[in-house]
Amino acid sequence: MKHIMVTKFNLPIAGKNNQHLSEEWLDHRFDLFEKWAYPSVKNQTVKPDKWYVFMDARTPEKYLNRIQILWEDLRFLIPIVLAGSWEEMEQHWFFTVRMGATPGLVHTTRIDSDDAICSRYCELVQENFEIGYFSCFKTGYMAYGDEAYRRDYNKNPFLTYSEWVTDVKDLKTVSHLPHPQAEPMIYICKDYPGWIQYAHDKNLFNHDTIDHEQVTFPLDDIRKDFGI
Repeated sequence: MKHIMVTKFNLPIAGKNNQHLSEEWLDHRFDLFEKWAYPSVKNQTVKPDKWYVFMDARTPEKYLNRIQILWEDLRFLIPIVLAGSWEEMEQHWFFTVRMGATPGLVHTTRIDSDDAICSRYCELVQENFEIGYFSCFKTGYMAYGDEAYRRDYNKNPFLTYSEWVTDVKDLKTVSHLPHPQAEPMIYICKDYPGWIQYAHDKNLFNHDTIDHEQVTFPLDDIRKDFGI
């Protein structure tokens, strides 16, 4: 069995500009990564076998060095630098993940660089998955500033796809469908908060979906459950 996590740290998005290469964007994103995604994966009760963090080859050297320092602290974090067009990067991304797998049972999990998963995420997925299905924690938290509130979110981005392969070239991975279209899906660990989605001003979609009518509580109340 292999459990592989994937994060597209600063790969280009089709049709977007190159803001993901600016120092302002990278400084902000690294601060979020080191606060949210990195500790939440590092402190998993059951560690993934590999965590691929994909970066654009045009990223300034000081930021490539910064991810290298994190690798030295967490050896299952594997920085991968990709070059070429957006389409070529997507092909290389799939190739890398497939070559990191082995025949048999493979779980692939996606996590954004500015979000967090609960400390038992990998453990609970491995206990509750079904082959050929996306596993999803329906319940999580929306956080902003130093506050958070509980949220239910169908077909959220915090997905794992579980599959059995005899040839790794046939591995679909969690990204073979966009998360809003992910089917078939099972919701595991009902009412167990599995993720934190952090709203900030450089992620306008999350920022604009904050429900200010919700009753919030201090973020510190849940930090221990996410290893952050």
